[in-house]
Amino acid sequence: MKYCIVVLAHKNHLLLEKTLFQLLKYSTPGIKKYLLLNNPTPEVQLIANKYKKSFAQYLFLGENNPAKAIDAFISENIYDFYFKVDDDVLVATEMWDKKLLISWLNNLQTNPIFISCLIPINGVGWTECVKKMGVEKEFHRLFPFYGLDSNVFAGAIWLDRRLALWLWQKVLELGLKTEKKILRGKIKYSIGLIGFERKLWQEMGKFYPDDEVRLYEYQLSNKREYIIDESVIAHHFSFFIYFDYLMENIYPDLKDREF
Repeated sequence: MKYCIVVLAHKNHLLLEKTLFQLLKYSTPGIKKYLLLNNPTPEVQLIANKYKKSFAQYLFLGENNPAKAIDAFISENIYDFYFKVDDDVLVATEMWDKKLLISWLNNLQTNPIFISCLIPINGVGWTECVKKMGVEKEFHRLFPFYGLDSNVFAGAIWLDRRLALWLWQKVLELGLKTEKKILRGKIKYSIGLIGFERKLWQEMGKFYPDDEVRLYEYQLSNKREYIIDESVIAHHFSFFIYFDYLMENIYPDLKDREF
């Protein structure tokens, strides 16, 4: 199956460079990698130029809309399968793309809509990470108003910057171990790193105007699930609602750290 890795970038130049560094470190050698530049800031363009030998550039100008940029990229770059990675996602597992693709192929009989990996700052992955690190008691002491239930997406990791900071601190302190385990999900998923087939995009017609919302609606209407492979770990930096808070409070601790 012919596939590529495409990084969607707009303005997060500090995190983008770390994202690209991690991808070069851990991606399968020889796989085509693209940098999809959606109305890039001058700072992002400088980073893109620095990495142009490793990441082919695809420039999307005009409307600042990630879904529209992805639609344009897919329409002009034909592959069987795409890994889409946001500019604040740090992969942390060697050969991550190959491992996810193998898991995808091994689970085709269940007709999944897409595949992802274990991600701490994520509406689904955060509860699994709390359990994996063995910090449930501390979590319940500090955040007694939340339960360890992925369905509290809207009220917990999505909105609570204190929880996000605590989880980052625990990850940096304790680390996360991979595990040969597949999770299946139905609730709305934050698509910072996903793998999907071209035919999904063709069936949907397009991702515009919002790829995350349209994927969720399509998933529900077709009664499909996504799969999460815990043998691969990636770190999503932040949801936008508390991005500046984490840049101030956790970025200094991780900017020079390798995963």
